Amino acid sequence: MDINKLINSLQKKDDNQISTIFNNAIDIISNEKPQKEDAIKTINAIKIEWKRRLELFKLGKYKTTSPKLGMLGFLGYHVGHQGEPKKRRRYLIDWIMSNDLPLVQSPTYLLEWNKPKSLERYKKFHRVLQGLITSNENRKDIEYRDFDKAIMEWKDDLEYLENKWMNKSI
Repeated sequence: MDINKLINSLQKKDDNQISTIFNNAIDIISNEKPQKEDAIKTINAIKIEWKRRLELFKLGKYKTTSPKLGMLGFLGYHVGHQGEPKKRRRYLIDWIMSNDLPLVQSPTYLLEWNKPKSLERYKKFHRVLQGLITSNENRKDIEYRDFDKAIMEWKDDLEYLENKWMNKSI
């Protein structure tokens, strides 16, 4: 697809469609695929579109498409047997810490994540990962018996977040 055509169509796409485009671009970048430069341009355009939508929402001129996923799931962060490779998760962790985030669920939820590289963003991310670990460590039901891999990866990612971002957050 023509990259300029795609970028120009972003305003017409709903939040879930833009999330899909975002995830495809992250896949291209994190796997060093040939379309990496176009993917970077696409992500930059998506960041601009997300910012535009937030401003419109604050003015009461935009209604979000409410996904059922939280911020991490919305951005394609997944662990466990059906999860993402470590390299992609690390890229997403750094991206989430460093960039403006999209509207997910509601602007109130977005505001919980605060600004890029802020201590509040670090604390929110830390709480989310710790909450996922804690809420799934002691589950005994059959559905959740295979969460060992997911818990190990959440713990590994939490350690990465602490080591890389705890002292960089302002």
